[in-house]
Amino acid sequence: MRRALSLLIAFSWLLNGCHSWQTQDVAPAGYIDSQHPAKVRLTLPDSSKLTLKSPAVMGDSIVGAVGGDSALHAVAASDVRSLEVRRVSAGKSIALGLGIAAGVFLALLGVYEISCSVSDC
Repeated sequence: MRRALSLLIAFSWLLNGCHSWQTQDVAPAGYIDSQHPAKVRLTLPDSSKLTLKSPAVMGDSIVGAVGGDSALHAVAASDVRSLEVRRVSAGKSIALGLGIAAGVFLALLGVYEISCSVSDC
């Protein structure tokens, strides 16, 4: 049971590898208004990054929740240097699929070698 739980946790962690933050080459406020993303990452003038959940445009600001905080945080849209959204990465997804296939193959090969050493194949 513990091994199955460990494998499940490892697999769910690997699924996160299929996504990456991708910069959008559009005005942040316009993108948020038209696409309604669940989460965005903003780069601010001091090069710090701020991730907002459920972002929205209110006046000249972009507002959203930060972390587990339910209070809204606002950033002036003019202060946003870049906007990134989380998207599926084809390259990472292919690499993950190949990695899983290789792991299954090696596991099966190990089981076969163990069974052959026991039964003299």
